Amino acid sequence: MTSAQQINLMDPRTIECPYQAYGQLREDAPVFHDPLTGMYVVSRYEDVRAILRDTKRFVVSNRAMNPRQDLINETYVQAGGVVPAAAMTNLDNPEHRVLRGLYNDAFSTRRINELEGYLVDLANETIDRFIERGRCEFVNDFAVPFPLRVIGHVMGIENEDDLAKIKIWTDAWVQRRGLVQSDEEVVRTTELEVQAQKYFQPIIDRLREGGPASGLLAEVVRAVVPEWGDRAMNDAEAQTARSEERR
Repeated sequence: MTSAQQINLMDPRTIECPYQAYGQLREDAPVFHDPLTGMYVVSRYEDVRAILRDTKRFVVSNRAMNPRQDLINETYVQAGGVVPAAAMTNLDNPEHRVLRGLYNDAFSTRRINELEGYLVDLANETIDRFIERGRCEFVNDFAVPFPLRVIGHVMGIENEDDLAKIKIWTDAWVQRRGLVQSDEEVVRTTELEVQAQKYFQPIIDRLREGGPASGLLAEVVRAVVPEWGDRAMNDAEAQTARSEERR
């Protein structure tokens, strides 16, 4: 049996099916220092629960989410983009609480319920595109186009022809978060994210100026936050909000 110290969590085979590795870590190294990322992996439920509940000793704002963060930030600047602000999941209170309140207001139960009619119509429309064939390839025919169009609607994207580009940018964003890319791949996916920033910046500017808005991104971008000195989001914060809405 492979020892815990030989486990490579970045190995494609482990990523494809990590459960044997997780089980071994729980047994042999419940607090495992990963030599590849420098991160500590806590695998037992009781320990994970205790850590999540102890927000004084275990903070998130100083964690290094990507060992190549310096390269990522440098690429953002060199490609003419902006280094995004910290996401809500990387903030501690009181900053986390403020940002969470902002999202809670924009994505309230009432606002989500207002989308029900649109979602039902969109689901039916998407199914209508393949129902006469009597079969479908579910991922390509429904699982990709349906949420992609929902994301576009929430973000206020008016041209559905642009959704293919959004898919490419989103895939690049997800791939980089996997921490398994080479330096060259990190640069490439970050450059694609800068393309997304440049596409969305005019949309963000239009929303700030009070232009027509059909999506929930408008509420987040326009909100004036007292805890920030009665200001709305700056470009870096708005770009992070735009990225977060893809989740």
